Amino acid sequence: MEARDNRNKIGHNIEEAETMARAEQRKRKNESTRKMNKLWMWLGVVILIFILLFWIFGIGTQEAVDGVDNGVQTTITTGTATPSGE
Repeated sequence: MEARDNRNKIGHNIEEAETMARAEQRKRKNESTRKMNKLWMWLGVVILIFILLFWIFGIGTQEAVDGVDNGVQTTITTGTATPSGE
């Protein structure tokens, strides 16, 4: 009878240790997933900032090539700003 009780105790301890190990693994996985989500979020933010800066400087570069100053077409020969309709 005592041997059976010892086996039951050992079996119960093994089940308890297994449950604790699973809980610990689940916790580690959740923390890892959270870290990866933050990493992807910040990567997305950096990419969006890069796209925004590229777009802003691209517009400025295109306006410089076209000879536009603040929405007004400038004459390249004289360098004075004249409205494009005149």
